[in-house]
Formats: sequence, C-alpha cells, structure tokens
Amino acid sequence: MTYPPQSPWPPQPPPWPPVPMPPAAPAPRRGNKTVAWVILGVVVCALLVAGLMYFLGTGEQTKTVKDSALQRTLLTPAEAGNILGTPSLVGDPNYDDGAVQSTWDTERGNDPCVIGDPATAGWYQDTGSTAVRRQFLESPEGDGTGAEVLFDQAVIAYPDTDTARKVVEDIRGKWQQCVGQDVTQTFPDEDPWPWHIGDVAESDGVVVSYATDLSDDANGWVCHFGMAPRHNVVVQTQVCGTTANADFVEQLVAKMSQKVDTVAESNRSRHRHFRFGRHH
Repeated sequence: MTYPPQSPWPPQPPPWPPVPMPPAAPAPRRGNKTVAWVILGVVVCALLVAGLMYFLGTGEQTKTVKDSALQRTLLTPAEAGNILGTPSLVGDPNYDDGAVQSTWDTERGNDPCVIGDPATAGWYQDTGSTAVRRQFLESPEGDGTGAEVLFDQAVIAYPDTDTARKVVEDIRGKWQQCVGQDVTQTFPDEDPWPWHIGDVAESDGVVVSYATDLSDDANGWVCHFGMAPRHNVVVQTQVCGTTANADFVEQLVAKMSQKVDTVAESNRSRHRHFRFGRHH
C-alpha cells in the first residue's frame, strides 16, 4: 500500500469549456422606419394639396386693363412734358391737334423698315389686339422753325399678358432685321424723308432703338423709340428732336407702365368651381 493512498478511480478528463452564448441580436433600427414614415406622410400631404388646388383653383392672380380704361394709361401733356423738360406740350396740328385716336396710324410706316412710329397699321393691325389708343404731342413752335420736340405715345390692348409679351418679342425681331438700313419715309404732298435705322437694345424690360434723320437740313434730328409689355397692354412711345435720347424713352415707358398698373384689374384664375350644398 502506497502512501499517500491512491484513488481507486481512474483520472477524469478536464471538463469541456463553457459554450459561449451567441451575441445578442441588434436592436431594431427604428430611426430608418421613422424617416420612411415621415417621407411617406409628406408625399401624401403634397398629393392632397395638389389635388385640392386642382379642383378648387390655384388662386393665381393676373391683371388686365379693360378696353374702356385704356385711354387712362396715356400720359397727360404735363406728365410727358415734365420728363422731357418741356412742360407746355401741346397737340400736334398734323394729327387732330393732339386728340386721342382709337384707330391705327395708316399714314406712316409705309416702308417695311420705317420702325418706331407708335401704333402703325403695318406693324400692329394684325397682331390680335382688342383696342388701341394713340396721341401725338409736341413742344410749342417758337420762332416759326417748328417744334423742338415731338412726342408720340400709344397703348395697345390684347386678350392676355402672354399675347402682349409675344407681340413685343415678334416686333423686336422685325426691328432687328432693319438695323443698319437706310429707309425712306413718305407723306402725302411732302418730299421723301430719309432715315438710318440704329441698333436695337433692351434696358429694364424696355426694347429701344432709334432712327437718325439723313436730310441735308437735319441738324442732328433723331427719333428714339421704345416699347414694353405691361400686363395685357403693349406700351409704345417715340421722342424726336435734336436733344432726344434713350433715357427719355425709358422714363416715359416706365411712367406709362405705372398708369397701366393703376387701372389694371385683378382676375383670379380657376381650374374648377364647386358649390357645396344640398340639391333641391
């Protein structure tokens, strides 16, 4: 017998190591689902709003000048004279002494490139207008040599704003084709009047150009003219004289455009009209 006494049982193998627990499942990513629901909600709301606007109307407002109010958009002699530095403008005796006309000018613009004269039939008669008002003013004749400043203005009404804008774009393109040309203007019982057409430009939304008198006795006489769309109206003006310039035209058109704004009336466009209530 040995000492110390031996165990009667054979040695046992070491126990297996503990099995590791599987890693815990990641927590659900609630943030992504929340974002998705928010996006879905925004899309649904946008569709509902779009549908409501379609059926009830966009509420977009446009303005138009009625034909009956068109004359009120012309400048008074005092308003035009203050801009031109000639407060005492009077009616042009060659054109009904300054009376407002509601017809096209058929005496001028006989050459295809005689441009700038307001409301000439050849340029505007077939443009889809609904009404026209035009007027011719001038500074008083001083020493018998004639007026120092001639001022023509016209306002032409159209069914809507888009039509007025398109007319200005089309006329501008035709003006551009005449740049650099020498043209001849004729009047009944008068000698031919030669002109040189200048460049076409745009300033503050006003399309402007000019024509230089080529007569032997012109003495620097030049005509500056311009046009601009305002709501459903095309505003056009021309200033002639030895001191005429493009700034006058831009100021005159701006003042006329302000008067167009004053008399223009709002129109609310609607896609659909509904009246809720019981049927009788």
